[in-house]
Amino acid sequence: MHLLFFRTLVILGVLVPLISGCQYFKSTVFNNLDSLVLIQIDEYFDLTDMQTEFLRPKVVSHLRWVQQKIIPQLITELERLKNQQEPIRNQQFLILQKKTWKMWNSIIDRIADDGAWLFINLSPQQLKHLQEQLRNKHQEYYEPAFSSKTEFPAKFKKFQETTLKGFETLVGEFSEQQRAKFSQVTQESQESLGKDSEIITQNRVQFFQKVSALRQQKELAIFFRQWVLNPNVGYQKFRLKRKQRTLQILSILEADLTVKQKEFRQAKLDDYITDLKVIREVIF
Repeated sequence: MHLLFFRTLVILGVLVPLISGCQYFKSTVFNNLDSLVLIQIDEYFDLTDMQTEFLRPKVVSHLRWVQQKIIPQLITELERLKNQQEPIRNQQFLILQKKTWKMWNSIIDRIADDGAWLFINLSPQQLKHLQEQLRNKHQEYYEPAFSSKTEFPAKFKKFQETTLKGFETLVGEFSEQQRAKFSQVTQESQESLGKDSEIITQNRVQFFQKVSALRQQKELAIFFRQWVLNPNVGYQKFRLKRKQRTLQILSILEADLTVKQKEFRQAKLDDYITDLKVIREVIF
């Protein structure tokens, strides 16, 4: 479930990684989200002073829109989950995926024009910096796919552990039985993981090829909106596979939740709801 909401929450810049921080620290983060989002953008684009000053009021405007349009929807969905007494069914997980995907699309639609302006105004050096940042983060994430055959088992186990910890942030520590099921469901060969990595790389290369061919801001904005919905065929299949895998993990996990884990989830959902309500009231 944490993964179902990640795409929408990521627009807040650093909300998810810091959601479990101390209250004072979270308060500082929430009240400075506009600056922190700019820092995140700068990490990828190496912004000039002029670009930063142009984007600053845009970021504030988008965050205010998120406060008004996205956060209320998130709160509603989280409260629905928190108040549900019976186990969450597969169909509900599927509906949640569709709802969060719709929210994510609305965010892309909102920021597409400003994203197009930024790409039009990138220097060749900035474009190279962005490509290098994306490539480095991809290689770091898919490290097991690039390792030797002897190193792969240990590196893939670490890869699985990172994913598992994401689920544990919502329900608490997994039992040995849950870990075994999770390991079985998420097991992949090095060849399979390598194919996923290649699909993502090809999608990224095609994206930059098409962006480089478009020099009008309006054309770029239209392309950004279309690309999110319809990337290349290989990436569409990969995205479907990833969604199905997530649903499978959530379904297995839901069936085996202990009373303690359900209580942990309730408390965590309460925390998320409280934090979102705080962010909704921040004055940027």
